[in-house]
Order: sequence, then structure tokens, then C-alpha cells
Amino acid sequence: MKFNEIFLEEKKIDVLMIQPPVLKHVAVEQIDVVQTHYWEESDKIGSLIGDLPIEPNWGLLFLSSALKNHLFTTQLIDFHLYDYVKYEKTGEFITEKDMEEVLKKKKFKIVCLSSLTRSSLRAMEIAKICKKLNPECVVIAGGIHFTFVVEDSLKNCDSIDIIVKGEGEEILPELVKRIIEDKDWTDLTGIAYRNEAGEIINDKMINHIYDINQIPLPDYDQWPEDVPLIPRIYLSRGCIGDCDYCVVNQLFLCDYRKRELKDVIAEIKMVHEKYGCTEMLIGDLCFPCNKKDTIEFCKLLIESGVDMKWWCQTRPNILDDETLGYLKKAGCVQVAIGIESVEEEVLQKTNSKKYDANKDKAIDEICAMVKKYDIAIQGYFIIGLPGDTLDTCISTIKLLDKLTAENLVDVTHISVMVPYPGTDIMSNHERYGMEIVDNDYSHYLMNCDLMNAGVPVYVTDSLDNYQIYSLWQLALSTVAKNYKKRNNINHLMFDKLENFVVNMKLLPD
Repeated sequence: MKFNEIFLEEKKIDVLMIQPPVLKHVAVEQIDVVQTHYWEESDKIGSLIGDLPIEPNWGLLFLSSALKNHLFTTQLIDFHLYDYVKYEKTGEFITEKDMEEVLKKKKFKIVCLSSLTRSSLRAMEIAKICKKLNPECVVIAGGIHFTFVVEDSLKNCDSIDIIVKGEGEEILPELVKRIIEDKDWTDLTGIAYRNEAGEIINDKMINHIYDINQIPLPDYDQWPEDVPLIPRIYLSRGCIGDCDYCVVNQLFLCDYRKRELKDVIAEIKMVHEKYGCTEMLIGDLCFPCNKKDTIEFCKLLIESGVDMKWWCQTRPNILDDETLGYLKKAGCVQVAIGIESVEEEVLQKTNSKKYDANKDKAIDEICAMVKKYDIAIQGYFIIGLPGDTLDTCISTIKLLDKLTAENLVDVTHISVMVPYPGTDIMSNHERYGMEIVDNDYSHYLMNCDLMNAGVPVYVTDSLDNYQIYSLWQLALSTVAKNYKKRNNINHLMFDKLENFVVNMKLLPD
């Protein structure tokens, strides 16, 4: 189905799956000139390939397939996509009225909401709209945020009936079955809800799937056929790292699980042949994390004959010439390297030390090694980590200056740290010399895109939150200066995303 058809169609379904809007609703003229300058210069020279402005909620697509396998009907309503298209075409953002007009066309028994922290308040607004339209529906919330903010979410939003924690592909079909058949579901584990007395019942357990090879492929058919699809292919779940500011290992119970490579290659062939995809993202948080598996994957991809350009993200300490040679032959055109900070002691403080295997190589040498293979580099940097001082941040900014001035890093992803719920850095922030000064989750922004930036929600022993914000701006302006000197060398990979909204018809007034 096409974009308009999905949002306008009157349809009866068992489970309505909803992605809330993610964009911060701020007028362009209110965005500070430093950010505007940085993004204008960035757009001229390259693309944050792994950080697309629109992308399916892969969790919901996995859940849709799991539900369809149990013969339930589903539909995905992506209000972030709607918001993006509306803003690009009109300069205006989605409203609650817009969402209600879409939702009133759908006849649903159950609603599944998945949310990040920054969009969790919007998810609650949508839950209220769904209950207004159909008081008898059951609203189930899940995703990273609701997994770790259970009691507060149920207290603050009586329109949410159940929270499913962790991986839902196994438990959700059973939960939906019992709800539709009006059978008791309260004995299921890894859920939270209010009982008849209004008390919150939370068993503290997180759903976990030990064999991820049993999980069905994402339901790609839910994505509008007239919107570019850039598949995010996962070779694993979990991460070999354990950074204290990242929630992934808490979500996946510190269990790194791999898929069978033959199944991964089959999925890549399928999206290439059925959906015409010629570009993809490798979704693993650290790839290549195992040299043997990486080389085998590259060989299998080459042997498959599928011509795909692709992106992956990795750590600088696990790259070498042999691995990079295979990445290049298999179609990799850009790697995102988690550099984060130049200061080793700062990285150690959050368990994110990066330099072990390449301890004798400076980061500029590692970047130069990658560039030998004509693979573009996206550099990830974080300002305001625990242990950061004015001097350490300036040192990181000087490194940014060098890497971008010498074209060793093509595009940048410069963020501030966010103490997300579920992370050790949130739960034990005093131990890291931090204080949380803002509990409004809509302000929990990484500052890595134009529409989602703001003053950090914490202060440290060494830096005020406004100092961190100013240092982040200094990093942006430093890089923008170097971008401006380039000869518009464009490393844009997913050019289909640039102009697809031009010919799209927005929903009728």
C-alpha cells in the first residue's frame, strides 16, 4: 500500500501498531544559528548514513510478523513518518487532531505502542486518543523506554493497560490471543499492569529470546511502497560492549546472540529481489565484532551476487587490513566509528574504552587505514561524558578539528550524553559525579539531529549543563568550518531519501 492509502483507509484489524512522532516540534527560525550552520554545511558534503531521518520501527515490524504467524491481522501507523512528510511539504508539524483523524478510520481491538524515551509522552497522548475512540480497546506499551519506566508510565497514563518488557516476539502473540478470547493473561511473565484494585503489578522480569534464529523476519510489507525502504539487517542482538551510558545490554540481559549467516544472506537477497533494495544498514551495534564471522559473512554476500551498498558501525580497536579488504569487496561504503572521546580515562570511567587491540595506533592512523580502502568514515563523538572536564572536551574538539580538516573523517555524529532510563549512569548517577536536573523525558535528546537538540538534562562535578551545551556547539562550529573548505565531496549514499516527498500527495485537508 502507498503512504496515503495506509493513513486514509478504513480498516478493521486485530492489532493496530503505532510509532509515535519523534521530531521535536520547533520552528526553524527558533533553532540557533550554530546548529543551522553545521547542518547546512553537512548537507553539502555528506550524509549520516546510519542515522536516517525516517526509518521503520523495526521492533514493531518484528512483532507484526510474529502476530501474523499466529493469524492475527495487523497494521502499522507510523506517525513519525507522517510528521516528517507533513513538515517537509508544509513546514507544519503533526497535531493531535491529525492523529485522531487517522485513528478514527481504524477499527481495532488492541493497540501496540513502541516508544523511545524522547517520544514517550507522545505515546501516552496517542494511548488517550485510542481510548477516546474505542474505550473497550486494550492498549499495550513496549519498547526500550516502557521496559525501564514501568510504574511511572502506568501511574501517569491510565490509558495504558499493559506494558510488555523486553523482547516481545514470543509473549505478544500469546497475550493477544488471550485478550481476544477473553481469557486470563495475568499469569504471563515479563509484563506489568494495574489490577482491579488499581495496584500496579510488576514482576520485574524482562522477556528474553535465547534463540533469535526462531524470530520471523520483519514485516516489510507494512512500510509504504512509495517511501524508500532502507533495510536494517541484523546479524545479532545485543552488544559485545558494555558502555554504562547505553541501555542495550540491560534490554538484552547482557546476552549477545548471533543469527545463522545463511539466514542473513537469504534476507538480504529477499529485500533486494522483492523490494528492489540496493542499499542497506547493518543493524548490529558493533560490526565487525568477530573477525571470522565477518569474513564469512562478506564471502557469502559476495558469492550471493547481490549488489548492495552498505553501512555498519564499529569500534576502532577491532579494524584491521584483512577485515577492511573483505568489507570493501562485499559492498561496504561507509563505517561509523565510535570514537566518542580522545581521553582514555574518560572512556574507562564509563566502561567504554576503545583502544585495546589497536593500542599502538592513534585514531588518525586507524582512520587513515580505513580510507586506504576508499571506505567513507562517519565519526561518532560524545561531549559531556562523566569525567569530562573543560580541558578534556577541548581535547576531543581538537581531535575533531584535525580529523575533519584532514578528511580522515567524512561526516560526523556529534552528540551529548543522555542518562537514559535503564542505564547504570541513570540509576547510579551520583557514582559518576552527576546530578539529573530535568525529569521531562521529552528533553532527553542526544543532540545529533536538527529537530532533536536541547540543553543536557544533567550536570557533572566538572561541568554545568550549559557548559556542555556550549562545548557541543563549539564542536559543531569547528567541524562546520572544515566542511565549508571542502570541494563539496558528496558521500551521500541514500539519495532516494532526499527528494521522495516532492512528488508525494499529503493527506487531504
